[in-house]
Amino acid sequence: IVQDLQIRPIQKKIYFILMDGREIESDFLSDGYRRLINIITDIAFRCALLNRGIYGTDACRETSGTVLIDEIDLHLHPSLQSTVLTGLRKTFPHIQFIITPHAPMIMSGIENNEENIIYKLSFSREAGYNVISSINTYGINVSSITENVLGQTPRDQKVDDKLTELFSLIDNEKNNEARTLLATLQKDLGDNLPELSEAEAMLNCIISDNDEENH
Repeated sequence: IVQDLQIRPIQKKIYFILMDGREIESDFLSDGYRRLINIITDIAFRCALLNRGIYGTDACRETSGTVLIDEIDLHLHPSLQSTVLTGLRKTFPHIQFIITPHAPMIMSGIENNEENIIYKLSFSREAGYNVISSINTYGINVSSITENVLGQTPRDQKVDDKLTELFSLIDNEKNNEARTLLATLQKDLGDNLPELSEAEAMLNCIISDNDEENH
């Protein structure tokens, strides 16, 4: 995440050296980097304060304890979301982290082993709070986690409803209506959705089969 920091007294500024070699003045750090650096610095300071006399420069690596972090993914770029927990664990290997994420990228980067446990918390008026444990999300793509674990539609709900309607028309052999809806969606959404290409191929195949039967 951060390779080093430099205090430049003449400039009266602090620079952070990122892992890709960039030097960024502290005032120009993004909100995500600034928050993450504050968290890491706070943990490191507490490790040194408690155990520097015992472990010296290895205080961060040797200190044990528990740290709670709410919304670890807040303001973080997806590239950082997928690696932040691994970075924390390597920097503070004897500290237990209890974190609450809302980003699927965070969950996809949590290895499935005895050191990591994922709990899903839910609430309903009828049942109250419910806890589900032993959820494996390691390496699962973001869309699958969003839909199957978080219970959310991984795209705009209106678009998802239209796509469901489109494939329902094709399944029910309402090809003319499907063609009309497909043309509307292609106009509104462009050609980037693979589902539209799939629907178009299905309709072309149906038309081709019908032509062969007529001949």
